[in-house]
Amino acid sequence: MLDKRILSLLLLLIAFPLAGRSQGGIIGAAASTPVNEIVPFDKLIPADAKISHGVFNIYQVKEKYYLEISDSLINRQFHLVNRILQASAAVDKIKEGYAGDEIGNTPIVFLKGSDNKIYLSSSFSFDRSRDTTPNGMANVLSRNTISSFDFAFAIRSYGRDNKSFIIDVTDLFSGNSALLVGRLNSSQFQSDKSYIERIRSFPTNLEIQTIKTYGTGKGDSTATLRLNTSILLLPVIPMRERFYDPRVGYFTPFNFDYDKDPQRAAMVLKVNRWRLEPKPEDIDKYMRGELVEPVKPIVFYIDPATPKVWVPYLIQGVNDWQVAFERAGFRNAIIAKEVPADDTAWSMDDARYSVIVYKPSLLANAQGPSVNDYRSGEIIESHVGWYHNVMTLLHSWYMIQAGANDPGARHQQFSNELMGQLIRFVSSHEIGHTLGLKHNFGSSSIIPVDSLRNKKWVEAHGHTPSIMDYARFNYVAQPEDSISEKGIFPRVGDYDKWAIEWGYRLFPQLADARADADMLFKMTTDSLRNNKRLYYGEQALFGLIDSRCQDEDLSEDVMTANDYGIKNLKRVITQLHAWTSMPDDKFGKRSGNGLRREYSAFLSQFAKYQSHVINTIGLGFYDNITATDCVPVFNLIPKAKQQAAVAFLNAQLFAKEPEWLTPDAIIDLVWPPDAGVLTQAMANDVLNELLVPQKLINLDNAEALYGEKTYSLHDFLADMNKGIWNDLSGAQPVSSYHRFLQQNYISSMLTMIKEVKNGAVSATIRGHIQGIEGKIRRILLMVRDEETIYHYNDILLQMDALRHPAS
Repeated sequence: MLDKRILSLLLLLIAFPLAGRSQGGIIGAAASTPVNEIVPFDKLIPADAKISHGVFNIYQVKEKYYLEISDSLINRQFHLVNRILQASAAVDKIKEGYAGDEIGNTPIVFLKGSDNKIYLSSSFSFDRSRDTTPNGMANVLSRNTISSFDFAFAIRSYGRDNKSFIIDVTDLFSGNSALLVGRLNSSQFQSDKSYIERIRSFPTNLEIQTIKTYGTGKGDSTATLRLNTSILLLPVIPMRERFYDPRVGYFTPFNFDYDKDPQRAAMVLKVNRWRLEPKPEDIDKYMRGELVEPVKPIVFYIDPATPKVWVPYLIQGVNDWQVAFERAGFRNAIIAKEVPADDTAWSMDDARYSVIVYKPSLLANAQGPSVNDYRSGEIIESHVGWYHNVMTLLHSWYMIQAGANDPGARHQQFSNELMGQLIRFVSSHEIGHTLGLKHNFGSSSIIPVDSLRNKKWVEAHGHTPSIMDYARFNYVAQPEDSISEKGIFPRVGDYDKWAIEWGYRLFPQLADARADADMLFKMTTDSLRNNKRLYYGEQALFGLIDSRCQDEDLSEDVMTANDYGIKNLKRVITQLHAWTSMPDDKFGKRSGNGLRREYSAFLSQFAKYQSHVINTIGLGFYDNITATDCVPVFNLIPKAKQQAAVAFLNAQLFAKEPEWLTPDAIIDLVWPPDAGVLTQAMANDVLNELLVPQKLINLDNAEALYGEKTYSLHDFLADMNKGIWNDLSGAQPVSSYHRFLQQNYISSMLTMIKEVKNGAVSATIRGHIQGIEGKIRRILLMVRDEETIYHYNDILLQMDALRHPAS
């Protein structure tokens, strides 16, 4: 689904400015409170005080809250997580403002000063060393690093056993510190409308529930939110790390390690994963390869507010990962369950619980974030966000991509079973993220296109080896293939099972994480050489690098695959009106609301097919090879494949207007009369994707390096002529569609001549458009259509302006 960090509290960030946190020093209301005299415990905490016992003892005395922290917890690592519980209507709920939404998290530590104060610090260093010998780097780092103090608390009393400290945390928890309100921090905080509701302590975590009110910057308007802050105690001994291998896709925290290389500090990437360990009595069984149950399984609770009809499918989506964890040696390692009706102690904001949170939102999305121990990568907990309107997205995807094959997709309202299975697939995908897995955008690229039409094969193996790919549904399958949902839907596949085994298989016989890494490196190398279905392709963050790693593409041959996809689109478009009608629609078939939505999805799917093909041009393949591999890191996409890509674009979009995309029966209902605007806009978008300077530079650079065996810039421009400029083969009239494309083509080329700082590319483009100019001049005297004459003359004027720019 969409990238999980896109969803930020945009309204509040826009409505009022952020108040920056102090860098170092003491900040917050507590810092300005005079140091109070230390008093006896019974004088500070009366007998009628409300008490909550746990990792910290919390005492409520009227409106004051006192926290008791034991000696043993000083310098212990905690992790603080802030979440929204409820938000008022003043918060933009299309984007944000739902129960479970995280608004910030950070590691913290409580420190004891020599001045009868307890300090809270949220600073931590990415530098590390475990060498504590006299001249070891751990000591050097320690001498050069000090924690910044975010808050200072006067010690008000000592615990009854004299082994703990009592501090007043009222001002901290009721105030506007960025530490506790994350991205909500604002100068328009209204303290008179903000307060602590309750604080509860549990064995390993503290839960603080507050009401916070902010001005929105719009007169007297306010935004009130109910927030929860969790403070979780982290283990004394961090989980054993697992070092990242770029051939397996995991999210990766990092450190700068001073031990790995004696001559330099090195960045060390480790992977995020849950702590799964065999029970002590089962270690021998585990070592023998028997399945064992973990000490603490991964448990996801289903938000009690979730509509009951969808609960079983969300649970199935979690439980689908059981088979993957069995590959790692664990039985019943991951479980989803409903909250027991009689469990009054359970709370969604209790950080001990991971939850799939149902959000009544217009946003069509789902996300699978997690909270991690920065020291080791251990996943502590997760709140999966499940937005109600994700079902509209699933409906559109499935109707457009699978409607030609599955009669169940041919309705404006799907059966509960079909929608449930769609929910199950997305649930599995998002849970994969919470297990530490990144998107595997390359997984689908290893499947032969013919296999996607082979009923027996695809129903046995699936149309992609990874549910973490954005492969959606098998749009290559044709109606005559008779492929069932089993061969159309994504599922937890071979790569996913392998990736979980790689991340979660333990090696108790090995000494440490570096020994694990050596073992895993060999295991990974051998496995990948023997099974190409385990291929991992990175999702690019800043533009596509490897054309195998695209979203929503299928097979190793996107041209052939997308030809099949377009055949299915041509079937779908003829039936879309009938499929989107609703029996109880009081306005009849003229209403078109569902039709408008699905027709937009139809056009997006067609555009996506064009983008897949565009990304085959001017790129290459990058592989993570080992020192013993005798293959290149980079390989060019073969010349013939790039030529086929341009031929595909010419046939689908450039050579003539694709009028089948805009049938009158649909356009009359959902679009203004000039349907040509639609096809022109789509063709222009594709043209703009193609004619980007870097793509042309890549083609020119490839020719300089590899000569005739690669697809050159000259080849590309000549092939483009066969589509966009096919009118120049004679004196026939040029359609308005082609006039539009040709004008934009020339405009783009003239702009690139001026702006591209590459002489060879500019020279090739200049020569190309001069060739077009020559053809126009040769046929212009024979043209009889006035619009075509005006069009050609205008292009000649633009070319002339390039040679004779105005002074």
